[in-house]
Amino acid sequence: MTSQALQLVSNEVPAHVLAATGLGNEGVTAEHMQMPRLKQLQSISNEIDENHPDYVNGAKNGMFLSNVGLFGNQTLFPTSIHVINLKFEENFVVWRDRKSGGGMLGNFKSLADATQAVVDASGKAEDYQINQTHDHFLVLKNPETGELSNPTKMSFARSKITTSKNWNTNLMSLGGNRFSSLWTLRSYQKETNSGKFMVVDADYVGFLTEDDYAIALATYNQIK
Repeated sequence: MTSQALQLVSNEVPAHVLAATGLGNEGVTAEHMQMPRLKQLQSISNEIDENHPDYVNGAKNGMFLSNVGLFGNQTLFPTSIHVINLKFEENFVVWRDRKSGGGMLGNFKSLADATQAVVDASGKAEDYQINQTHDHFLVLKNPETGELSNPTKMSFARSKITTSKNWNTNLMSLGGNRFSSLWTLRSYQKETNSGKFMVVDADYVGFLTEDDYAIALATYNQIK
């Protein structure tokens, strides 16, 4: 076997790849790819349990985690991040009670569809819970380099629904396109009768620069 045969890959992007135009991917659109998901870590999250297989090195309560790298291989973010909100969707997620086996029954576009799914499912209706879920499609901005990430989706449910509604209200009040402004998502701890948990708030930073707006518009057109 020659040494040339052993050189199968390169650690750097070679010139012939940089010059490529994406041949072979003509039929692939946004709906054929996995949208990264962003979530806020809680004290019960497997990712912060050093003894769990899903543990992520350095993960702490209140941090944000993407299941797919948004800036290269980086998946873990601090408790305060800068984001651009591209678009919004409402869904209704049906969960099976843990005592009945647990797991997600399905994700539905309307409460009526979710309710019908519970009626059609095996077991008792009380074994299932329907959660109103607000999905926000975001782009993260690196505050040090100014780089914008690939699009990601973050779901707001239960205690986060109020934050989602407030965010939608504030975005609408600014006028213009939804993705015209930069926001800070910030984790903070809330305590109720049922215990302590992390919630999130969205704070307005300002309108985007012309360059960032152009990127946000192009990204929106890719996923709309």
